[in-house]
Amino acid sequence: MLMTAKYNFRNYTTWAVLDTSQRTIANLLKTKGYITCAAGKWQFNGGDSSIRAFGFDRYLVTNPYKTSVEENLGIIKFYKNPEIYENGAYWPDNKVRGKYGEDIVRDYMFSFIDSVKGKKPFFIYWAPNLVHDPYCPTPDDPEFASWTPNRKAIPADTAFFPSMVKYHDKLIGQLLTKLQNSNIAGKTLIFWLGDNGTSKDIHSLWNGQVAQGGKANSSDGGTHVPMLAYMPGKIAPGVDTNMISLVDFMSTIGTVAGATIPASYGTTDGISFCNQLFGGNANARPWVFCHFIGSGKFEADLMYLRRWMQYKNYKQYDSAPNKRFAGKFFNIVTDPAEQSAIKKSKMTTQEKKISNQLFRNMVQLHLMLMLYMPSTSFSLA
Repeated sequence: MLMTAKYNFRNYTTWAVLDTSQRTIANLLKTKGYITCAAGKWQFNGGDSSIRAFGFDRYLVTNPYKTSVEENLGIIKFYKNPEIYENGAYWPDNKVRGKYGEDIVRDYMFSFIDSVKGKKPFFIYWAPNLVHDPYCPTPDDPEFASWTPNRKAIPADTAFFPSMVKYHDKLIGQLLTKLQNSNIAGKTLIFWLGDNGTSKDIHSLWNGQVAQGGKANSSDGGTHVPMLAYMPGKIAPGVDTNMISLVDFMSTIGTVAGATIPASYGTTDGISFCNQLFGGNANARPWVFCHFIGSGKFEADLMYLRRWMQYKNYKQYDSAPNKRFAGKFFNIVTDPAEQSAIKKSKMTTQEKKISNQLFRNMVQLHLMLMLYMPSTSFSLA
């Protein structure tokens, strides 16, 4: 959704694979002369050929393919002694031994900025692995020097989660300092956002209560992620409570760069929130829609498919095919964890009107779903 401005029924093939027929924000920006860079976690499959097909001129990434020998063994090499992929090849072990993957990615990104600043506009897709598991010490922790990476995780490892968050925050601060020292901070728009809720391994205190992470859930805890936009002197400090969707970023960035999404990219679903960033008329989206496969590693088992549409205060699931969620209606302000669906017989007149309107909106999208997934056999009734 983020990279292509499309709901997943238009672009989804299988988990961790983005078909090379799709086009991304990087492809769009290259039409306006931008130099593009991917830094950090890739996880769209295809290695060098896919990264370049999706519009990136330079890259240094982890997870270049859907699976690797390490992942098949349950080992993820993000942090100490990381698995780094650049220019179609993995770095040798002696180049990464004892080093921290996030520092390597940061240094590469900063080198890229030095090489292009003042020459051409640039775009960086930086996908830090922090704060993904495996939970482990950072270079700022005394345990880092003796830490054996890629060992079997134990529950106690979650104790490093706060330190990992702190190190991620430190890297963001270093990026801002880099842009300031390069005299381009006021010319650079930064979006910082989460891609999903916190892992279920993590329990936090919120308003005096223990809250479990909601990753892979379709409730608020799994889908309502933080987002910051930063451009000193251009974006006024403040909070905007309008809804946005991951599909909106390509349209927004395209507007900033003066680029229009070509018809050849296929149907896209984004609404630019550029006006909301720079103080114009809001043009806010009235609802958010999502199409989510939630089985195992999100493979395309339609019995686990969840689709819903929501306003700020109410959320309506469609009628097929996941029976656990089919037709359920929630007040997501008073019940963000979706513990108690509102039965039709208990709805107010206004709630019935909202439920029916959300259903009608989804019907239009369902017709398009049948167009893009002609082999589906479940009923739209």
